[in-house]
Amino acid sequence: GFSVGKEVVILGSGDIGLIMARRMTLEGAKVKVVAELMPYSGGLKRNIVQCLDDYGIPLKLSHTVVKIDGKEFVAPASTASMSGAERSYFVAGNLARYYHKGTRNIAQAYVQNGTVYLEDQAIMTPAAGDLSAQELADRLNALQK
Repeated sequence: GFSVGKEVVILGSGDIGLIMARRMTLEGAKVKVVAELMPYSGGLKRNIVQCLDDYGIPLKLSHTVVKIDGKEFVAPASTASMSGAERSYFVAGNLARYYHKGTRNIAQAYVQNGTVYLEDQAIMTPAAGDLSAQELADRLNALQK
């Protein structure tokens, strides 16, 4: 029962991103773009046609979002086992899991044992090359203002 907003940007062009672009359009939102970090879409060709082309939604390959309304995003550093992009997906998933709980009053991010949390949901544990956990919590809290 929540409206996501009047203008939407979808990050990721796998089948879920493509289908969400169409769903958001059908719900009345204007999908500005589907941005894909990779130089190719991860979705099925038929979903690109049925979900984007049929609705005039642009697909931008080799693109991502780094700033919205002047607020910069943090790109996680690569580690020995994961690229920065892969770590970004985990962070986004953790944030989505928290917000999907339907929390109306968003908690302040905090740091416990080097990990950034929102309530009981772990969001990110910084690695070498990342901002500190406190800096990340401060940035997350600034996005809520």
